[in-house]
This record gives sequence, C-alpha cells and structure tokens, in this order.
Amino acid sequence: VRGEPRFRVFRGRQRLGDDLVQRQQNGERWLSADYLRDATAVAHLKNGDPTGATGVFRALRPFMPDDAVTRFRTRLLSAYILWQLARQ
Repeated sequence: VRGEPRFRVFRGRQRLGDDLVQRQQNGERWLSADYLRDATAVAHLKNGDPTGATGVFRALRPFMPDDAVTRFRTRLLSAYILWQLARQ
C-alpha cells in the first residue's frame, strides 16, 4: 500500500504521545505541553482520529502557556480538528 510506512510512523507517534499526555497529567514533564499537544493531536488526525485529537487538545489545555504564539497555534490546531470532525 502506497504510503503505508509513513502512517505506521504516525501510529507510533500517537501511542507515544498518548502515553506522554497521561504522564503530563500525572505531573511528569518530558517536553513542553505545546509541542506535545501539537505533535500528538496531529498524529491522531493523520490516523483519521479527530475525536482523539480533541481529547489531547482538551487534556493539555491547563498546561499551555498564555502567549500570542501559543494562542495563534491553538486556534490553528482547533480549526484543523474541527475541519476533520466535520468531514466524518
């Protein structure tokens, strides 16, 4: 199947990201919340799982910094998630 190895990579990133999101919620910090959110949510979207992306988006909201760049990236990611949800 064309592109199959690429999607295998996203499945692995999704699993790893979900684990790191859970650890973040339990007080462990492996990397910044904004990078973790973006990478894990996009992995969910690439795997056709906008509901999972929404869960990641919501789970990491309390950990996000409040600055202009993060707010812009948050709006951009939110729009991408909503677009994917509407396409289901």
